[in-house]
Amino acid sequence: MKLVYPALFSLLFTSAPAFRQQLYRVQREGVNLQESHQSPREKEQLYLFENRSELLGFDSYMPKHVNPSQLLGAGKLLTETRVIVGVPDGSGELDGDKRERMFLFGPAIGIQDFEAGRIEALKLLSNLDARMGEFEAETEPEQDSDFVEVLRLRSLDVFTAQQLIERIICDVQVEAVSESRSLILRGFPQRVADARGLIERTDRVAPQFTLTCMVVGPAEGEGDPTLPADLVQGLTALTGVPQFRRLGSLLARGSVSGTSKLSVTGQFPNLGQIGDRSASITLQASPNAYDEGTQTLSLKSCVMGVKRPVPTSLDSQRTMPQSIAAGWSNELLETDLSLVASEYTVVGALGSDQVFLVLRFTAN
Repeated sequence: MKLVYPALFSLLFTSAPAFRQQLYRVQREGVNLQESHQSPREKEQLYLFENRSELLGFDSYMPKHVNPSQLLGAGKLLTETRVIVGVPDGSGELDGDKRERMFLFGPAIGIQDFEAGRIEALKLLSNLDARMGEFEAETEPEQDSDFVEVLRLRSLDVFTAQQLIERIICDVQVEAVSESRSLILRGFPQRVADARGLIERTDRVAPQFTLTCMVVGPAEGEGDPTLPADLVQGLTALTGVPQFRRLGSLLARGSVSGTSKLSVTGQFPNLGQIGDRSASITLQASPNAYDEGTQTLSLKSCVMGVKRPVPTSLDSQRTMPQSIAAGWSNELLETDLSLVASEYTVVGALGSDQVFLVLRFTAN
């Protein structure tokens, strides 16, 4: 017994890319697998055997992963299809009995060959069956294209989230429900899972914080016992004034994001009052970052304004600057700030009367 094409089987089963391309052509390019024994790519001659047809035997293989027609068609493209029992005649032509080597046998594949040939064919069909099963599992599209999931948002705007998914994830239908701050996702399960993962990475609750804006000035006699000792010591080292008192404070609550704005205004009569007009402080900022590790809050474009009343008269309106002549003096301080949680930060002095603006934030 002689194998004519022993290298072909080894090549196709040791070269995964070539094998997959061959399977793709078999399954996707219109090859009629049930009639593939007529394909010109098949090889007919396997053995020459001297009139020993009585040695031919029969075996069968039951496919486990693909249907027998597919497996038979692919198998015939990878190995010889007929057994020839006979000897060459005087001209070199074969004079023998040609018999089908592999054929459909009910739900199985029948194999008619000599013993070694049957063993080789069974091994080929078993390996090919497993490989084709893996190929089908990898290339077969998901069947449930109507998978539906409702995703409730925490902080992200529903229409922003909808546009984000539509731009990045393909094959997912997104419906925004603004009343319940939810998205309805429809599509293949894997695509819906991709969309959910994208939103989970984006839709994070912005850190919340409370910002205290405090005005501190010199105290006559005893100082304010509610002021922290380290703040008083720092101001004393800076000015030489031994005692300080709180002249007023205001609270502002906000969140940290790329678009959040903070704006708050409070009255501070201790900074100046004339009649029904009293001093006020306005704080505006963009809380754009918060580092949880260092508990540092970044305030971008922080603007602090102090507005104080001043006496007015007809003469002063002719000789003083317009802002003062109108009855008010204004001071502005604009800067970027980084505040550490629970620490007091002296931002600056107001005028020349040793009055300081102090900020402190706590994370909620």
